[in-house]
Amino acid sequence: MDLTLTQTIHNFTNIHYVIPHVGGAFPAAIDRILKSAPAIYDSSLQIYSTRFWWDSAGPTYYHQVAGLLGYGIPKSQLLFGTDFPYAPIFTQAGSLAAVKASTLFTAAEKTAIFKDNAANLFGSKLP
Repeated sequence: MDLTLTQTIHNFTNIHYVIPHVGGAFPAAIDRILKSAPAIYDSSLQIYSTRFWWDSAGPTYYHQVAGLLGYGIPKSQLLFGTDFPYAPIFTQAGSLAAVKASTLFTAAEKTAIFKDNAANLFGSKLP
């Protein structure tokens, strides 16, 4: 939230941010914190929907992602992540299963989360 309240995300418009763990507690706190800065409320939500990319690293899912989607974050901004090499390998299967089993997405949207969205973010920088 510091990047928002200091207006860093508003002033440095060429930066895209990858937010791990689909923002952690962020979806639950967005309104509470942004209501203290009403002048940047709408513009901040617009930035979260266009220049923020939400990485699913770790055992996150349904409620956190539903929270982001409730703010209008497009599914095209969601990325699959694993926390590799920091998280133990046994945690990867749970993260993968959470996305695969999610009722929030179609099969095409899941494919996008696993591959296409990252390709849109990183373009030719991916191998």
